[in-house]
Amino acid sequence: MPISSHQDVKKRIEKSILYRDFTKKEKIYLFFSGLGSRAFYLLLTFLIFANNYDLVDMVEKVAIGINFFISGQNPYGQWYFLHAGLSGLNSWWYIDFFYQYPPLSFIAYLPTLIYPNSMYPMDFRPSFFIMNLCIDAYVYYRMVKYGIRWPAVIFWFNPLFGMLLDFSNIISLPLLFLTLGLINQDKPKKNALYLGLATLSYTYSIIVLAFFFFHYLDKENIKQFFIGLLFPLGIFAVFLMWGPMTFISDLFFSQFGHPPYSFENTPYAIPVLHIASIPTYFYTFIKPYSPVIYLRSLGLIPWINGYSGIWWGGPIITSYLYIGIFVISLYFIYSYFKYHQKDMFYTIGYPFLILALLVISTPGGYGHYSVIPLAVSIFGWRWKEKREKNKKEEI
Repeated sequence: MPISSHQDVKKRIEKSILYRDFTKKEKIYLFFSGLGSRAFYLLLTFLIFANNYDLVDMVEKVAIGINFFISGQNPYGQWYFLHAGLSGLNSWWYIDFFYQYPPLSFIAYLPTLIYPNSMYPMDFRPSFFIMNLCIDAYVYYRMVKYGIRWPAVIFWFNPLFGMLLDFSNIISLPLLFLTLGLINQDKPKKNALYLGLATLSYTYSIIVLAFFFFHYLDKENIKQFFIGLLFPLGIFAVFLMWGPMTFISDLFFSQFGHPPYSFENTPYAIPVLHIASIPTYFYTFIKPYSPVIYLRSLGLIPWINGYSGIWWGGPIITSYLYIGIFVISLYFIYSYFKYHQKDMFYTIGYPFLILALLVISTPGGYGHYSVIPLAVSIFGWRWKEKREKNKKEEI
C-alpha cells in the first residue's frame, strides 16, 4: 500500500469518534440521549413489576436507617423490618438485626427526605433514584472530562443503572467518590479524602484505599495521605464512640455468618448471579433439612453479633472464606507494589483477582462488586496513557 494511503487511513482513524475526544455538540447529544434512555428504563421497571414488588431491600434499609438517625437513634444495632413481596394486604416482612453499611450510606441521602415517602415498595425509591441520577450525571461528566470516554458512555446508557434494581440504587455514591479519588491519584491529600469517603459509603472500597496506601507508603506523600484521611476518620470515630460494640458488630461482623442462598431461593430466580459462589454450591449440595433460627447469634468474638435471621440449617463457611480472602487480598496488594507496579498485566489484573476471590466467597456471588475493580482498572489504564504521553512530550 502506498505511503499516502497509509496516511489517509491514519487521518481517518484520528478523526473517527471512536478515537478522538468528543466535541461539545457530541457531549450534549450523548448526555441527553443517555438521560432519555434512563427515563425509558425507569418506565420499563414500573411496567414490568407493576409498581408492586420490593426489588431493593438495601435501599429500604438505608431509608429506615435515615429515619432512625433523624430521630436521634443510632442506626446501628436496631431492628430492621424489611418489606418483601407484594405491597398492601399481600405484603410480608422479614427482620434484620443489623445495619451493615458504613455511615455515609445514609448521611449522604438525607436530602431524600424532601421527597414524600413511606415504607411501601416503590414509594421511597423514587427519591433515591432522583438523587442517584444526579450523582451518575456528575460521574459521567467527570469521566468524559478526564478522557475516559466510552466507559463513561456505557455507564451512562447502561440499563442496570437506569432501572430501580438492586445495586443500581446503592453503588452510585461510592462510585462518585471512587471517581474523584482516582482522578486525583497524583494528589495524595485529595486522593485519601475521596477514597476515605468512598469507604464510608461502601465497605469494599477499602480495597482501593489500601491500594493507594501502599502506593504512598515509601514516599514523603504518606503524610499528606493521612491528612486527607482525617475527615473520613472523624466521621468513623463519631459512630464508633456512639455505640462501639454495635457499630463494630454491624459493620464488620454482621455478614460474616451470612447463610448462602441455594439455587432454589435465588433472588429474582436468576441463578447465574450466584454461579461463582462457593457457599451457594456448598449449601445446595450438603445442606441438612432441619430448620435453625439465629437471633443475635454470637459472632467471632464475645459480645460481637454475627448474622441474624432464619436459616434452614447447615454449616456456614462464609466467615472462614472472608477471613482467608482478606489475608490473600492484602498479600496481592503488597506483592503488586513490591514487584509488579510497572507491569500493566498486574495493574489490570490485581483488582479482578480480588474481585474473583470476593465473589466466590460471598453467600450469593453478586456480580455488582465488579464496579469497584473495574473503575480502578479503567482509571489506571488512562493514568498510564497520560504518564507515557507526558514523558514523550518531555523528551
